[in-house]
Amino acid sequence: MRHSLWLAPALAVVMAGGAACSTETPGNPTAEPGPVQPSTASPGSSTTSTPPSSTKTSANGADSPLTEVKPCDLLPESAFGSLGITKSMGEEKIGPARTCSYRVEKASIADSYNLSVALFDKLGLADVVAYGEKKPLKVNSRDSEQSLRGVGGGCAITLAVTAKSRVDVMATGGDGAKLCAPALTAAQLVEPRLP
Repeated sequence: MRHSLWLAPALAVVMAGGAACSTETPGNPTAEPGPVQPSTASPGSSTTSTPPSSTKTSANGADSPLTEVKPCDLLPESAFGSLGITKSMGEEKIGPARTCSYRVEKASIADSYNLSVALFDKLGLADVVAYGEKKPLKVNSRDSEQSLRGVGGGCAITLAVTAKSRVDVMATGGDGAKLCAPALTAAQLVEPRLP
């Protein structure tokens, strides 16, 4: 009983002292490396600031030589006629890829297809997921491979850029095996424009 009499006032002093403490500490925190971000909070409030994502390189793929490349710049417009491209559908982000798509209209719907150029900043040749066998080949002098993709019918020519970056030139629609020839023709035009 005697211990609890002197413990109660001591505990009250500690609790009162804790309530009087401020949650703000003057100066800049040094626990994490990186630039200190200015606070936009009003005086007396407590905030935690998260540093912004650093650069475009880290957002699209660290050390990728494709970071600044635009997929719609890789297929020369001067080749649209010979490739049969009737319409450009522009650039979009599909999963991990930045893609530019085109439409090739033939006499019949069954013979028409889409052509696309897809940039992968963080996936290389070894990361290709194919529907069946992957066939190694050279496009100009670049390591590449041909593969069928998806049940819906498509053929891709994958051009290596680095071990962890690549460009896929893909024709989709109808019989995938028949689409390997136009995909390869387009890949031969894209390859010289790659880093």
